[in-house]
Amino acid sequence: MNGKENTSAGDVLENFYPNGNPGNQTAGEILMSYVDKPVFEKIDRVITSEEFLQILGEDSIGNAGDTVDGDESHKTPEWSETTDFRYRMNHRERGCFMIFNQEVFDIKTNLTLDERIGSSTDARNLASAAAYLGFEYIQVFNNLTRSKILEWLKNVAAASHESYDCFGCAILTHGDENNELYARDASMNITDFTNPFTADKCPTLAGKPKLFFVQACRGHKRDIAVPFTLSVAPTIEQAELKLIPSQADFLIASSTPEGYSSWRNKANGSWFIQALYLCIQRYPTLEIMQIMTRVNRMVALHFGNTNSESQMYKQIPSVCTRLTGELYFHKPGSTVVESHITVSTG
Repeated sequence: MNGKENTSAGDVLENFYPNGNPGNQTAGEILMSYVDKPVFEKIDRVITSEEFLQILGEDSIGNAGDTVDGDESHKTPEWSETTDFRYRMNHRERGCFMIFNQEVFDIKTNLTLDERIGSSTDARNLASAAAYLGFEYIQVFNNLTRSKILEWLKNVAAASHESYDCFGCAILTHGDENNELYARDASMNITDFTNPFTADKCPTLAGKPKLFFVQACRGHKRDIAVPFTLSVAPTIEQAELKLIPSQADFLIASSTPEGYSSWRNKANGSWFIQALYLCIQRYPTLEIMQIMTRVNRMVALHFGNTNSESQMYKQIPSVCTRLTGELYFHKPGSTVVESHITVSTG
């Protein structure tokens, strides 16, 4: 506050000045000094979940003012407490896992779509990882055209998943910004893969987890290394009809954030798939987001590429989750289901 050095981010947050930062204040000092005081009240205590639910039931507070472009809703929200937030993973079978492995390309674009040497290693590792997670129906599709990919996605989505726990899909290919992905002969988008499996189009997967893993560049920027100091360390609910958003229950794990390139080793495969395979093998009883956090950490800390100027390039995966429950594939001490892996050239 008085130009002192080594101020913390919290200090900056508390003393925010729109026209600049007087002295070496931390982000915390600046943020907490935000001048628009009338809309901010000091928090004297944390409201309990019971109090919050009681407030939601009062006439004075609710969602009577909720609106989307003028479409108002006046229904009071309802929330029934549950003791189990886990997905049901005891159907007759685990389900299907599709792997689209694009190594060679015929498409003419502004990008140079070189042969993706090492991608077959990724496909093999993913098939093994899917088997380890208990998927019985694992199919590897090599170098398909856009029409063939769409045909396979449509057919699998139209079939019944009634007796399955979940669905999995991996896309190994070249990519670009705005989630653009490349088939052998044309460009696609991640939504081409996810849309056939939304709850309205694939009702037998409604309320079940749908996992998508994407190994592809999402731009041309390269992440660089920054030094730092390390500082970190089921039951079945009664069946009842529920209304869910059609886009719910998806997890989309990308090898890199939007705008950045993704690294692949010609012998060992991509950094992301290597880490995913190892973490599934090492931590099979953890919840899926715990596994993916370990994947992020492994890629971020244990992989790197140094250029001729000794610049170290790094990478961090990006996980988008719309899951509505905790996802566990194996309980501690459980055995892995024997799965059948099929390779198809489509």
